[in-house]
Amino acid sequence: MKTSDRLLEVLRYQLTEAGFILDSQNYPDDACIVFYQDDPVAYIDENGFIAYPSDSPNEFAIQVAPIVAKVWEMERAYHEASPTTIPSVSEYRKLLEYNRHVLAARYDGEGQFRFVTWETNAERTGLALGHYFHLNKYEKAKEDFITRSGLAKESNILGPHELSVIRKALLYRGAQDLNMGAEERIALDRTLLQIESILAPIEQISLENEIHGEQER
Repeated sequence: MKTSDRLLEVLRYQLTEAGFILDSQNYPDDACIVFYQDDPVAYIDENGFIAYPSDSPNEFAIQVAPIVAKVWEMERAYHEASPTTIPSVSEYRKLLEYNRHVLAARYDGEGQFRFVTWETNAERTGLALGHYFHLNKYEKAKEDFITRSGLAKESNILGPHELSVIRKALLYRGAQDLNMGAEERIALDRTLLQIESILAPIEQISLENEIHGEQER
């Protein structure tokens, strides 16, 4: 997925929030330079791939990569989503729907997406009980959708290691398969959400245990 004006706005907003500066005008081939203060710390090409100067501190590389991944994920999801068919919320696009619950998004401009989860009625002609997430809070919106739709409660017979391998494979395919259809993309995203709902608590506990162990040394 190549860069667009909206993607650049969102990328600039997210990087600015983290203390970086994005220059998208003085680099060839639709690529961008990320600065920290006056020093270039990363180069982002039109497909979201990142290169780093040889003298770029590792701490900045660690910060830039997840920001870029998040922005590309939000833009791809929004770009490929279908408009909602309910007139009162026609400015939103439907990202995912499961078990009479919807995850939708609207672009408010100035680099900011607004996400919302709704419950639909039986006829899918109305929406209620909206939970809104401003300022690109995509992760929180996905977590809310996972909980409300019941994806988090579905049983699973695979262990954490197997799920981690599957997640990496799905993320790679989602980033590289430019010919994937919209329905297949939705199914892939839904599967990733379900995997994340299972792995997130496990990974958080592991991280806390690791930090606790280091503090005791």
